[in-house]
Amino acid sequence: MQNSKGLFSAISALILIVFVSLGCSSLSRYVKDIAEKQNQEQEGRTKKDDNGITKSAGSESPSESLVKKSNLYISKCFNTYSTSIANSHQRYTSWIKDPKAGPTGKESIVYGLYQINGNGDDCVEAIASAKVQEPSMPEIEAAADKFVASLKEVVPKIADVYDYYDKENYKDDGFAKGKAAHPALIEAFDNFEAVNKEFAVEIDKLEDNVAQMQLEEFKDDPSKTYQYAAVDFSIKAKKILTYIRDKQYTEMKADDLQPLIEDAETSLTTVKGSSAAPMSTAFSGQADQFIKAAKELMRRIRDKKAFNNFERGLLGRNGGWMVEGSPDKVVNTYNQMIRMRSFDNL
Repeated sequence: MQNSKGLFSAISALILIVFVSLGCSSLSRYVKDIAEKQNQEQEGRTKKDDNGITKSAGSESPSESLVKKSNLYISKCFNTYSTSIANSHQRYTSWIKDPKAGPTGKESIVYGLYQINGNGDDCVEAIASAKVQEPSMPEIEAAADKFVASLKEVVPKIADVYDYYDKENYKDDGFAKGKAAHPALIEAFDNFEAVNKEFAVEIDKLEDNVAQMQLEEFKDDPSKTYQYAAVDFSIKAKKILTYIRDKQYTEMKADDLQPLIEDAETSLTTVKGSSAAPMSTAFSGQADQFIKAAKELMRRIRDKKAFNNFERGLLGRNGGWMVEGSPDKVVNTYNQMIRMRSFDNL
């Protein structure tokens, strides 16, 4: 059985809730600034929108401002490219015996690599737009700059080599171009993997802070009962994911997973009882699938049910999500749940 950390190399970009925040000290300063704006609103300072409708200067909550900026990083850039490039990298190295040496021309199977949709310009624009928006977020901004620089390096190399293998031009030149392109391509892949992980770490740290911030915002607001419950469940669901991500499969224990699952399931019951909105139903339905997948994993560990040869061949690859009781399936259902959450108009 592979180290479960390896299962995440191709999908780490998607294990993110679409809410991020500032680090603790910066967060306090920003919340204070928002509070001052809201005080100005109470004193009668308002403005009109493009339709002439009066709108308070401080009507946007701290978390709403942060989500607006962070979505440029995550939805418009990170989620668009991170996983697809990781999958292309994995696809390319899956048929090459020695990724350091590159193709020999004697391979019996040549898969090539996956095509990337987009040339990275949309990510460049998103990063530039996010940087000029308040609040200032130096750590994630620096990581984003590295991400986009690496992205612009790797995408053209993938496009060039993809076309070469897709058209099977290697059959005409004896792999000459494939061999020549390999060193620069694999270097670009490796560089991207490093900055991708750095960007993911920054986002991961930030999202935990904003979730706590949202709980504080929503807890005393009767109109935000569903929002509070959804954030609370998301925090507990992430604890399950983090446990799986940070441990080898052989180190996981059913007794560790079960209380985490029970805690999240109790919170999900509250989510279901707090809203009848169509998208909230879709989110809670996908959340059910996540809980189910987590239970399948817990039971497989508890019952010491080994993966068969076919299942082991799928784990850590694109088909791993189909294996019942696997970390891959838990991650996949979590990702689907988070996508639903992003459409939930929280």
